[in-house]
Amino acid sequence: MNIQLITIKDDLYHVIRVIPEHTGIDTNLFRGYTNTTNVFRKDGMFWFVRLIEEAQIIEDEQPLIEESLES
Repeated sequence: MNIQLITIKDDLYHVIRVIPEHTGIDTNLFRGYTNTTNVFRKDGMFWFVRLIEEAQIIEDEQPLIEESLES
């Protein structure tokens, strides 16, 4: 699987879809349909993308699956 990533102003985005502007697509409707966070316009194309947020460490008190299997 080929995942395309782009960086804009120090933010990392996953490119979901690129569509020519001339299609007359309703970008707000299509953003909802594709569950994208942003739409950018460049070189006559709409770029529908999802912002990749910074990773956060979440402390979880439940044991890992491996730990549960050993018991």
